[in-house]
Amino acid sequence: MNRRLLLGGFIPAIMAVTFLGMISALLHAEVTFDSLPTPPDVPFSIFICPYGLSGSQVVGSYDHGGRTRGFLYDGTKWTPLQVPIGKKGTYARGVSSTNVVGIYYDRQLKTHGFLYNGSTFTHIDHPKGTDGTMITGISGKTIVGNYYDGTPQTHGFLYDGATYTTIDSPTSGTTSYLLAVDGKNVVGVCKSGTNQWSSFLYDGANFKSIVNPKAAYGTLANGISGTNIVGNYYDDLGISHGFLYNGREFTTIDHPLATIGTSINAISGNRIAGWYRDPTNSHGFTGIITP
Repeated sequence: MNRRLLLGGFIPAIMAVTFLGMISALLHAEVTFDSLPTPPDVPFSIFICPYGLSGSQVVGSYDHGGRTRGFLYDGTKWTPLQVPIGKKGTYARGVSSTNVVGIYYDRQLKTHGFLYNGSTFTHIDHPKGTDGTMITGISGKTIVGNYYDGTPQTHGFLYDGATYTTIDSPTSGTTSYLLAVDGKNVVGVCKSGTNQWSSFLYDGANFKSIVNPKAAYGTLANGISGTNIVGNYYDDLGISHGFLYNGREFTTIDHPLATIGTSINAISGNRIAGWYRDPTNSHGFTGIITP
């Protein structure tokens, strides 16, 4: 179903190259772009996409013979992740310390959340999520996600291991998603009555709208670390561009080889991860922002 779109763009392919690019004079920094290695269980995997970061750890998903599988990569070791009952696909979306969270689809294509602690998968279904649950981020013991209660409205939530707290953007129309969390701060996206995507920051008490002034067709905030937010926006040609928002200014981040689009999906300290597209394919990458 379209409303269960896995925001953050495509599940892109890998290209083993490293590049340097200027992020912006606003940051007075460089971004070193690098690729992720190919999964060892699928030497010629077509699609791979990073969604979450924590220190040197990267999580995401890739194509495994026509079925989507999650992964955890710590810089040297690649660990495939597949929920045992996730017959139609597993997506790792967030990581914090040894814990990985994400989404899996059952045989009926219903979405469920999961928590993986390095050895065991724990299923997480919101008690009101009669039509499905998505887990999209984790920070410490705090998990964020979304649930579908059978109405047109989707609902975001925080889960601390015992209590679910619903968080709905006051500006959303019928669709809103929480996508990432860092400490008490949460970022998400919502679709207005005009079918336009916009983003927000929620600090536990107040909502702040995040709209890139260069966006013609929407702003998607995909990740947060401290006061920095990353995501992608669409220009008047419908092309996606990555961005970094420091709370005051937006800085566009486009991969040097991107000719069709870039998305920044996650940030952890000075590290970022996302995808870019060229005329032939989509490619995943990680990057380091150097002062």
